[in-house]
Order: sequence, then structure tokens, then C-alpha cells
Amino acid sequence: NAGDGPYPLIVYSHGFMSSVAEADYAVDFLVPKGYVVAAVDYPPSNGSAPGGPTVTDVINQAGDVSFVIDSMLSRNEAVGDSLQGLIDPQRIAAVGLSLGGMTSQLAGFHPTERDPRLQAAVSIAGPSAMLERAFFESTDLPFLMIAGTADAIVPYEPNAAPMPWKVDGSLLV
Repeated sequence: NAGDGPYPLIVYSHGFMSSVAEADYAVDFLVPKGYVVAAVDYPPSNGSAPGGPTVTDVINQAGDVSFVIDSMLSRNEAVGDSLQGLIDPQRIAAVGLSLGGMTSQLAGFHPTERDPRLQAAVSIAGPSAMLERAFFESTDLPFLMIAGTADAIVPYEPNAAPMPWKVDGSLLV
């Protein structure tokens, strides 16, 4: 019901070689609970990228998250838009899986590329072994890392296990 907003906005980032369809489960779960979810295909890293996907574009995906936020907030303000007034610009989070989890970390914490409008970041099995504690000190953004010990692509011990030490006040599930 359009009169019930505004709702928190979640920008969902897909994993390497995946697509926007990866977010279907999150959309099905979150939207009925009162969230607006925006998910897009990142042109260079999605599974249908011309010439094949490339992982090296991940650093640019933090800017893509900001673009999505800009676009969604613009629609939130546009008279007559189906999203008009439905998004709370003070409650925005970045959530992503695997490479998308790294995107969420970059969008939330990168010293120069982070989006200060984010109020939380969630990384689901996102690579983070190469990110030192100092990387996460640019903000006190709430952070959740969700990971499994049997992950063959993004190993738990170097990527997820150190997160409580790297990010003050973070949670690891």
C-alpha cells in the first residue's frame, strides 16, 4: 500500500558471473516485510557480459551502488512515480553475495568510494581477506558478514573469521 511508507531501501549486489535474478529470494523475503529492494545487473561482472564477465570491475561497483541510490531517491521524489514517497532516505543498506558482498564492503567502507548515505552493509560470503582493519576505519557503519565454513570459493578462515577483529561492532554469522 503506497500510503504505508516510507520504507528502508536495500541495494542488492549479485555475485560474479551471476545476475539480478540472484536477488529473487531476497526480494520475495524482504518486500513483504516492508523493504524496497533495488537489484541490477553489473554490466562487466554479470554472467551475460559481452566477451565474458570480469572480476576487476568490482572497484567501480561501489559507484554503481551510489548511482542506484541516486536513481531510487530521484524516483522517490518524482511526482507520479510508483515509488514516490515510499523510500526513507535515512534508512539505506547495501547487501551483496560473494563479489556483491565485496561490493557492499566497498560501498560502505572504501575511504574515497564509500557512499555516506548507507546506514548498514551486509556481505554474504564476500571476499575480504585482502582488506585490512584500517580499510574499515573510515566509518562506524554497522556491518554483518554471513559466511559458511564449507565455502569452496570464498574460504571462511581468511575472509569471514577475521571480520569481528577488522570491523568494530560488526557481527559474523
